[in-house]
Amino acid sequence: MKRSPLLVVFITVFIDLVSFGIVIPLLPFYAQNFGASGVVIGLLLSVFSLMSFVFMPLWGRLSDRYGRRPILLITIGGSFIAYLIFSTAFSLWMLFLSRILAGIANANISVAQAYISDVTTVENRSKGMGMIGAAFGLGFIFGPLISGVFSADYFGEMKYALPGYIAAGLCLVNFVSAYFLLPESLRADLRTTHSDKALIDVKALHTALQTPQLGLIILLLFIATVAFSNIYASFPLFIMEEPFKLSTSGMGWFFAEIGVFSVVIQGALIGRLTRLFVERNLVFAGATMMCIGFIGFPILSALPVGGLMSLGIFVALLAVGSSCMTPTIMSLSSQLADPTEQGSILGVVQSFASLARMLGPAIGGVAYDFAGHDMPYYVAFVLMLFSVGIAAALLRRHGSRL
Repeated sequence: MKRSPLLVVFITVFIDLVSFGIVIPLLPFYAQNFGASGVVIGLLLSVFSLMSFVFMPLWGRLSDRYGRRPILLITIGGSFIAYLIFSTAFSLWMLFLSRILAGIANANISVAQAYISDVTTVENRSKGMGMIGAAFGLGFIFGPLISGVFSADYFGEMKYALPGYIAAGLCLVNFVSAYFLLPESLRADLRTTHSDKALIDVKALHTALQTPQLGLIILLLFIATVAFSNIYASFPLFIMEEPFKLSTSGMGWFFAEIGVFSVVIQGALIGRLTRLFVERNLVFAGATMMCIGFIGFPILSALPVGGLMSLGIFVALLAVGSSCMTPTIMSLSSQLADPTEQGSILGVVQSFASLARMLGPAIGGVAYDFAGHDMPYYVAFVLMLFSVGIAAALLRRHGSRL
């Protein structure tokens, strides 16, 4: 039976993201074990996104020159080394080194997307790209669950290292399977050097910000992503305190919940929702749900007894709201971009999202350290109020291209 290259690249991305999902819920607890403050934890999470922001265009252009397969193999190998360092860390600087290497390696998502473009036709490309989104969601389901199970207290001193070893093992399996099963997708005659192009396309940035309504959409995505990504630093610290007092195992279930809603909404329902409610309305509804989700956290923490079911509802509101907003914003961006500049413009939009994922955890960590464990959610609530306002402005502006 002929092997589908799409299936192989999906498995490659899926294993990569499961490994990522294993480490994320555990990282704040692990860093605290080395005396890290909330600010340092925020920086530890932010450095991953910074490296992804820098290396995403670089890996993409190297893959244009040398092919997709070697770059994917190099980056998967880099992930293996990163998680091995994570597992054997004996000081905070080793955790930083691990996250820097992991950020560099996980920037290979752009190469995976390029691979899909190589092996799909125009008609089925959207479906192929949707596999990347599904892999993200599934990674956030299985990764945190694995982390929760294998970081339980009964593993003793190994409770932080063991999930990292599992992530490293998955990356090793990923490397071996990709080496034997993943064919090259880019023909030799299509490879280029890109020697005349800068790493960051300033012209594309200027064009995106000057395009009517696109600047508003980019700002909306940026603010919402800053607000959402702040939970990566603050939420694990938030739920281990009164009144919830959860462990790393409990943390894993909440991140898995986010993954489940991401898969269901983005993988199965987003097409139907946009047909039923229209994209602009869906963006507004998503921003509103995220507002409610964020303000719910400090309300629950003020109660004498933590309501885990209520907490799960507010986490679900965040996950559903974000899942409604993100793919819809990318669709609106695509509609507003000039047909000849789709790749460049969407690349700018993704770059702003990466910058937001870098800033969010840092803001959450600073707010936690200097203003208490509720402050990150008040900050996120205010940010999302701005997002709701921008979404309302988009609703009023019935441009011909929307």
